[in-house]
Amino acid sequence: MTDSPDPSPEDDPVSQDVAPRSSLHATVLDVVGSEIVAGRLRENDTLNVEVLRERFGVSRTVIRETLRSLAALGLVRARSKVGTQVNHLSSWTLLNPTIIRWRAAAHYREQMIELLQVRRGIEATAAGLAAATMTDSDIARLVELGDRLASAAESDDGETFLNADTAFHRLLLEGSGNPVIAQFAEVVTAALRTRDDAHQPLIIDTTPLGLALHAQLADAIASHNVELAERLATAIADTTLSEFT
Repeated sequence: MTDSPDPSPEDDPVSQDVAPRSSLHATVLDVVGSEIVAGRLRENDTLNVEVLRERFGVSRTVIRETLRSLAALGLVRARSKVGTQVNHLSSWTLLNPTIIRWRAAAHYREQMIELLQVRRGIEATAAGLAAATMTDSDIARLVELGDRLASAAESDDGETFLNADTAFHRLLLEGSGNPVIAQFAEVVTAALRTRDDAHQPLIIDTTPLGLALHAQLADAIASHNVELAERLATAIADTTLSEFT
């Protein structure tokens, strides 16, 4: 069916809404995107503009913007004479922070295992590079974050622990000196933040071992021990993986 022109302001309920279109777009995108990654909308399901417009009470413009955003994430595709259809998982941009957040709500354990398997290799490489090239100021910051992790664990402060853990791994990746690896910091940040979003424990059960490994990794980088830094980063990933397997 061919869409008719957008309704006039008098007929369009959105034109009377005080919320900006960007907020409406974000809301619809969040709901529909979450439904796709959760499997409630399945591969080859068709997303009809009119059905979505009526469901959310928004304009066709908002729905079309939403579909364009979903297509940019690889979740849907537009097909001539068919409409917009849901793509297979293999087409999704799985390392996009938004998709990571959506998947965490429905497939938290599965996604964490997948991401940790990738992090295991990338963070080991990053640690080795950081041991060779990280600046003194960044090393001091890494050691400080390791101390903050220990302090937060001792006081059972989950939020501070999560913030310090996120900053530690982000600095490790960005301090590698490799711009490609540094971009993976956004992925790791999104993955770690899903603990909070998915209402998971903010301090993992393996905290004593994990804390020791983080402190040892900071020390290995400070002493420019490349091989040891690589081994310790791998051990941190393996320790966290054991939480999910």
